[in-house]
Amino acid sequence: MYKIPGEEEIGSAITKILEKYREVESQKLLHSLVLKKLKEQNQYYMLSEDRVRKIASRLPAVRIFVEKRKTDREAKKCYVCGSELEVLKVKDLYGNEAAVGKKCRVCGFKMDRKNLMPRKYVFLKRS
Repeated sequence: MYKIPGEEEIGSAITKILEKYREVESQKLLHSLVLKKLKEQNQYYMLSEDRVRKIASRLPAVRIFVEKRKTDREAKKCYVCGSELEVLKVKDLYGNEAAVGKKCRVCGFKMDRKNLMPRKYVFLKRS
């Protein structure tokens, strides 16, 4: 039998870990550190890497850098928080609109017009 921890518990575990380490180099490492911290409270707690990343993106004390790589697929949702992406457009000299990239309305993640996907997430403590 497993239990699912609340967002407050996960958020406090993430901030404690980032206060100790200041920088965590991967999503998998952050997940294992958070899970280890939560299992000190209750040995039956379980959570996914994606949930840790999404909760970390909503915390004001956490900053997430995304290292990207090229792909053939176009992004439909934000790679950080999972919400819809807004197309950024500019007008050229002739008044025609041209797409220059995409931006997340929730977390502020930006992409240029190339098709990119995350290769690595880096979590930092915001000072």
